[in-house]
Amino acid sequence: MRKYLILLFTFLCTQMLGVAQTGYHISIHIDGMNDSTVYLAHHYGNMQVMDDTLLLDSKGNGVFSGDNKLAGGMYMIALPPDNHFFELVIDDDQDLSLSTKEPDLVDNMLIKGSRENKLFYEDLHFIKSKRAAYMHAVDRKNALDPEADSLAIYEETLKEIDLDVRTHRSQFEKDYPDLLYTKILLSTPDPEVPEPARDSAGNLIDSYYVYHYYINHFFDNYDFTDLRLLYTPVYHRKLNDYINKWTVQYPDSIIVAIDRVLAKAKENKEVFKYTVAYMLNKYASNKIMGMDAVYVHIAEKYYLSGEADWVDADQLEKIRTDALSLKPLLLGKVAPNVIVKDRSGNWQALHDIKAKYTILYFWDSDCGTCRKETPKLYDYYEKVKQKDVEVFAVSIELIRSNWETFIDEHKLTDWINCIDDKEESNFRSIYNIKGTPIIFLLDKDKKIIAKRLNAEQTFQYLDRLMKEDQ
Repeated sequence: MRKYLILLFTFLCTQMLGVAQTGYHISIHIDGMNDSTVYLAHHYGNMQVMDDTLLLDSKGNGVFSGDNKLAGGMYMIALPPDNHFFELVIDDDQDLSLSTKEPDLVDNMLIKGSRENKLFYEDLHFIKSKRAAYMHAVDRKNALDPEADSLAIYEETLKEIDLDVRTHRSQFEKDYPDLLYTKILLSTPDPEVPEPARDSAGNLIDSYYVYHYYINHFFDNYDFTDLRLLYTPVYHRKLNDYINKWTVQYPDSIIVAIDRVLAKAKENKEVFKYTVAYMLNKYASNKIMGMDAVYVHIAEKYYLSGEADWVDADQLEKIRTDALSLKPLLLGKVAPNVIVKDRSGNWQALHDIKAKYTILYFWDSDCGTCRKETPKLYDYYEKVKQKDVEVFAVSIELIRSNWETFIDEHKLTDWINCIDDKEESNFRSIYNIKGTPIIFLLDKDKKIIAKRLNAEQTFQYLDRLMKEDQ
C-alpha cells in the first residue's frame, strides 16, 4: 500500500471546505490499534490535507466527528507510525461506521451506514483479486520459453482478465450512476482513440492523429463543474499528464494547453483557483530555459488582468514585479541595451556591436565560479572570434582595482571589457542580476537565443549554431 505523509492543514483548503448543517460522524474500530492516534485527511490536488485527529481507546475504537459537513471527495484514515492508510469516499452520507484490522486494512474492511463505501470496497476487492490473477499469469508466461506453445494460453488468460475488469467497471458505472465513486472511475482513464481515417490507399490522413485526438478529448469525461473531484487524486494526475506527457514541451505549446485547461476550469471558480495557482507556481520554479515565458503569460493573462480576484494586493504586486522583470529577457526578445564604460573610460553599448553572435557576459572577479568560468570562456572566444563572434563582458563589481587586476593576470584583453563601478547604468536591475556568472547568447539583431548558460553550455550551443550556418 502506498505511503503518504499527512501534510499541514492550509488556509486555502479550509476556505474551500463548504459549511453544512448536519456535520460528520465516522465511527471506527481498528483491531490492534489500541490507544493510538489516527488521522482523517482528504486529497486536495497533489496534497493530502489533515481534517481531524483521533485518539483510539484501549479497544481500538473512536469517532471522528464535527459540526460542519466535510467536502465531498476521497478521504483517508492514516495510521501511525508510518501513516499507511485506507481510503473512504465522502459525499452526502457522512454518518457511517467501519471496522478493520492489520495486516490488510482493505481486505478486512467492514462498512456500515454508507452504501457508497460498501460498493467502493466491493470494487476494490474485485480489482485486487483480478490484479493477483493477472500478475500470476504474467509470471507464468514470463517463465516460459518464448517459443513455447503454451504461451498463447497465458496471453489469452491476460486478455480475459482485462475484459473481465472492463466489463465489471462498465456494469458498475451503469448500475450506480449516482455515486461520486462512479464519477471518479469515469474521470480517471485516458481517452480511447478510435480508428484513424485513411485515404483510398490505406495511408493515414493525419499522421499525428493519436496526438491530436488526445489533446482534444483528454478531458471529455471529466466534469469541471464538480468540485468534489478536486478532492481526489484524479484531477491533479490528469492535469499533470496533459501538460507534461501530452503537450509538446515548448513554451508556446504549453501556453496553448494551459489556456485550454483553464477555459474548462472556469466552470467552477474553486477548480480555476487551484489550477491557475498550481500552474503559476509550477512555472515560477521551472529551471528549464525558456519556460519563464509560460510564467509571464499566466501572470499577465490571469493575475494582472484581474481574473484572479482572490489574490491580495501584496502577492499581486510580487507577481507583477516578477513578470515585468522576466518579460524583457524572454527568448526571442531583443536584449535590453547595456551602456557602460570600458577600461579607458569610453562608453560602450551592447547594441553597437556588429557580430553574427554576441555573448553577453555578466561576471565578478571576486566570484569563485566566475574565476573558473571566465578563463575558459576567454579561451573559447580566442578560438571562435574570427567566426564573427564577440564577447561583451560586463563586471558587476564596484571595486575597479580588483577587476583590472584579474584582467591583467589572465590577459583578457581581446574581448570588450566594461564595468559600472559608479553605478551609472541600470543594467543590474534590467537584467535581474542576483548572482554571477550570467551568460546570454544573442544573434546579429541582439535577440536572445539562449540564456543563463554556463561556459560549457555556451560552447556547445554556439558550436551547434555555427555548424548549422555552414
